[in-house]
Amino acid sequence: MNNLLKKTAFAAAVSGLAFAAHAQDTTNPTANATPNSPGYCDTPWHSIDGNDDGFVSKSEATGMMETRFGELDADGNGEITKTEYVDCMTRTGGQTAAEADRNKENFAEVDANANGELDREEFRQAAKEAWDRNSGDISTQMKGDDTTTTAASETRDDAAMRGDQEQAAASAQGEESDAVLVLRRYVWLTPDEDETTLSGMSEDEAAARSAVTFNALDKNNDDIVDTAEWSERSPQSGMNEDWASANFDKLDGDASGSITRDEYDQAQSRMLDETTTASTTAGSSGGSNDDGSASTAEASSNGEAYNDDSGIPVYIYRFHTF
Repeated sequence: MNNLLKKTAFAAAVSGLAFAAHAQDTTNPTANATPNSPGYCDTPWHSIDGNDDGFVSKSEATGMMETRFGELDADGNGEITKTEYVDCMTRTGGQTAAEADRNKENFAEVDANANGELDREEFRQAAKEAWDRNSGDISTQMKGDDTTTTAASETRDDAAMRGDQEQAAASAQGEESDAVLVLRRYVWLTPDEDETTLSGMSEDEAAARSAVTFNALDKNNDDIVDTAEWSERSPQSGMNEDWASANFDKLDGDASGSITRDEYDQAQSRMLDETTTASTTAGSSGGSNDDGSASTAEASSNGEAYNDDSGIPVYIYRFHTF
């Protein structure tokens, strides 16, 4: 398994602080809140990629760091207690996802090195490709059968040239339906949501929801999804009280029972530095892992490396920090 994007203990600990809540005055958590609007504790995939360019810039990341402390600090006293942290992090815990078409047959399509298991990087890459395909950007990220894609396009073009508009429309609709079906295997949807939720969904949100799906499928928390885990059609979120309590303890550096603003800021800075390093390394080296699988560098070299101007690719950011 690639170590750069492996879910380390620290990355798991800061996952509770790695997503954006609604902007608010951290000295008064309710000052800028919209009445009855869900925050991070209710939906942990708020946008962090503000300009929707597919990257998380340093300013976007650090800006969001300034907004999320207030929601975790429910009483606004300047510190996050374990009770506050656990309450927030378990609010969506145990939730069951809407069904998705995952089975042993399509597992093989994702298992790039055919070793019978998916690590975080393989899952991330497949989720990114599914997003690209669904959004129409299949020229740079698809690792599937290009001949099939070309043939489908030719079928649609030929039908249109013959004036058979109905056949052309049916071919296009079939391709779109297949792309949505594949994307649904990765993007976490609640029982109240369906495929229509994907319409207009940003890449940032799709990446975050896909990271949620990986963690839900990884029942034994070994950072691997095997065939049996993948075949779970309606996984349950593993964000339970024990998980949240353990993460809090990792963040509470002085074991005082509360996370101060300084501890929070230090954790955020370290998390951002680690994610930037992982993304930078992904673009500067290649090769394979000991097990023969593609390295993060190889898998992420096609436009997914850290960019000084743009920042960290959003799929790498989400999967590394959740």
